Amino acid sequence: MERFVGPVIAVLIVVAATMYGWFKTRALDREYEQRRRREKELDMVFAIHAEILAGGHTTQEQTTEEEAAYLIENGFPFGPSDRTDFVFDSLKNDLSILPQEVIHSVVRYYRKAEQSNLLVDYLQNPLYEKQTSQEKAKYARQILEILRDQQKAARTALVDLETFIEMSGAKVPNTVPPSDERLDRTDHSGSPHVEHSPNIAKNSGNS
Repeated sequence: MERFVGPVIAVLIVVAATMYGWFKTRALDREYEQRRRREKELDMVFAIHAEILAGGHTTQEQTTEEEAAYLIENGFPFGPSDRTDFVFDSLKNDLSILPQEVIHSVVRYYRKAEQSNLLVDYLQNPLYEKQTSQEKAKYARQILEILRDQQKAARTALVDLETFIEMSGAKVPNTVPPSDERLDRTDHSGSPHVEHSPNIAKNSGNS
């Protein structure tokens, strides 16, 4: 009987070592997957931050006192609706890539952006042209209200995104947008123009 003890113990040691190696490999794989997910998550947060920042600056320019007065008076100072949110479009069918801390404010911003796009699209509808001046002015005020709501939503989303970036140990990007993302208020032909825009980042206030 004793002669079998040694081989049995050896087999048990081999099995234990094999299982330890298997569990260790699995743990390392999970750790790698989690690290890759965090990296991808942070990359997407940076991309969404850039996209919302650009959109927020555009709405800020569109809702200045001068632009608002021009819209109400003339009815059609803007260009086509801005549907260049390709970052959000790439992930809106699977929002699980975004951290839970930012999903609510990010979705709220893009919902407001789509609402404003739909309102601007209607400016090109033949039915809009048939409205009276008073009706057009009322509709213009509705557009401005939605655009201001969108701007507030942008500020809130930027705060949440920047908070997540800071908590992740990364550096918050420069919140001053490129010069070609400002709407030139001296040109009402409807296209964005080159000029610097003021900062609407988190120190501008929240909704």
